[in-house]
Amino acid sequence: MSTPMNHSSIPTAPSRGPWIGLAMLAIALAVPAALYGRMPHEVASHWNAYGEIDGTISKPLGPFVSTLACAFVLALYVALPRMSPKGFDLERFRGAYDAIMLTLVATMAVVSVTVSLAAVGFAVPVGAIIGCSVGALFCVIGNYMGKVQRNFFVGVRTPWTLDGFEAELRSRESSGEREGAPSQVGREVWLRTHRVAGKLFLASGVVMAVSSFFGPAIFVGVVAVLVASFVPVVYSYVLHKRLSA
Repeated sequence: MSTPMNHSSIPTAPSRGPWIGLAMLAIALAVPAALYGRMPHEVASHWNAYGEIDGTISKPLGPFVSTLACAFVLALYVALPRMSPKGFDLERFRGAYDAIMLTLVATMAVVSVTVSLAAVGFAVPVGAIIGCSVGALFCVIGNYMGKVQRNFFVGVRTPWTLDGFEAELRSRESSGEREGAPSQVGREVWLRTHRVAGKLFLASGVVMAVSSFFGPAIFVGVVAVLVASFVPVVYSYVLHKRLSA
């Protein structure tokens, strides 16, 4: 007679994501390092909506600012799963976590390479490339948002999506179980809010990517991203209030 299998006790295969992220970081470091000698003392760090440089950073830091940002995101990517408390580990949605964080690392790497090429005189459309990269990032986040479960680090974390979160954590710690004493209202608000946020992030990502090809019109994409980030917060409050009535 077979025994029911406890899936929570099955060891998870190590993710290859950090190694992929490390490869991206290597590219983000190698390109500015190779071009460093050809770069001017002041390296462009910001462009306005018309593609004009309106911010610079001096060497030796200037060429590697985006590389450092890439390294920081990669470090967070590796560290956060190890910092999550029992019962709220990121392994429960590891595929979504990997996709989101690797896309963020890739975005920083693209910025690093683009800025480096522009610094040595290549006619790269900086605004379009970075705008498309950010748009793609939001599309990926939107695509996976509905798969993100309640946790300490990722997702739309408001007092209403996290209602009962601390009580649930204490219950799990005292019982030694992965599940226990959840707030049904809080969980429902988390679930619905992330479904709405996913759709908004996906739409705003498309708007950002398309608008980045039309110069000043990129402001439309920026507004779309801001709206997509703000609406879920308000939605979680309204939904929580309605479900708690």
